[in-house]
Amino acid sequence: MRRSARAVKIMRKLAVIRTAVSETDAIRLVAALSGSSDVYVETTQYFPYFSFAGRCTLPGLFGKRQTDVRCLIDAVNGHGATADRFDVDHEVLVDSSKIAVKLTAAEATAAAQRIVTHSLGRNLRVIARFEPVFDAATLVYKKFWIVGDGQIRALVDSVDGSMHPLRVRAA
Repeated sequence: MRRSARAVKIMRKLAVIRTAVSETDAIRLVAALSGSSDVYVETTQYFPYFSFAGRCTLPGLFGKRQTDVRCLIDAVNGHGATADRFDVDHEVLVDSSKIAVKLTAAEATAAAQRIVTHSLGRNLRVIARFEPVFDAATLVYKKFWIVGDGQIRALVDSVDGSMHPLRVRAA
């Protein structure tokens, strides 16, 4: 038996941050911006993040207090931010629609330590030393759509609906 010359697409079930914006909503957002009725989704991309949940014991004038912390680290370039709690859905994805992870779990953990320490220290005005303690990192993906009409293109975030304009490809 001969194998087909077509490339085999690998399907995987991955944890994806629950969306608040649908593909139809993304099309409407860009259509409202462009004034065009010919808006379509060019591609769907899944961007990887390391998700950290943990706790921190903060020193204070009246003793120590414990607080829960969450952090997302961009698994491509290491940027991160503290995060609110979010729900995850498991979706079956084609490998070609997800962006490759470039950070190691150890690099992401170090980044999470820095970001949480800086954020809590600044926002809660903590001057004494403290160390966040994280559970194991989990890899989650966030869905983005590239939506356009031939004249404009935008990257639309599926969680909050924010848009980032993209260059239109040269003809």
